[in-house]
Amino acid sequence: MTLFSTSDQGYEVEDHLFWMYRVTYEIEMHISTVISLDRLVSENSLISDLSTDMIFYHNELALTRTAYILKNQTKKDEKHSLKCLKNYLDGKQVKINNKPIKLIFDEIITFYQKHQEDIDKLINKRDAEAHEFKTKNQIEISIYNRISFDKQLDIIQEARNIISKLYVVLFNREFPSDLKYPINLYNKIYKNSIKIIASHVQPQNYN
Repeated sequence: MTLFSTSDQGYEVEDHLFWMYRVTYEIEMHISTVISLDRLVSENSLISDLSTDMIFYHNELALTRTAYILKNQTKKDEKHSLKCLKNYLDGKQVKINNKPIKLIFDEIITFYQKHQEDIDKLINKRDAEAHEFKTKNQIEISIYNRISFDKQLDIIQEARNIISKLYVVLFNREFPSDLKYPINLYNKIYKNSIKIIASHVQPQNYN
């Protein structure tokens, strides 16, 4: 059954799902880096402004990309989130009135009902932590919206599973393997660059 009116329509939808799927791996990659880099600089007594900024950078990217694919509403000039996929496909006049696709949209609704509180925390945390120089209000927002990396990863992996199911139904094939970014890539880079990092930091002594 052909779900797209034109081949260009199919390419555009496929490209959007490629982006969403790839971003879930980017998020995992940055969260893994935050955890491993924090441990690496601590073990090597390299806690400094530079190493702290490096960790902040990866955490910021993880939070920002999480907000991209999970937010409740997207602006006209933004890519559509998981929750907005139905409206996006409707707008592209994709034929989505078949049972397999409807079941996936039901799964998306259930996903948000299950995780909405934590999704709100992640988005609020992104808004508060996207600034290096935080106001008192931003610090309070960040503290109030604490959520573990494990929980964030669980949500992202569940979202990826839904995106994968939708792709299979729409295109009758799996995502290309090259969209799966290596989760431990930055970890390996930093571990093998510890001497370079050490040569550029001025460790802080808190004793």
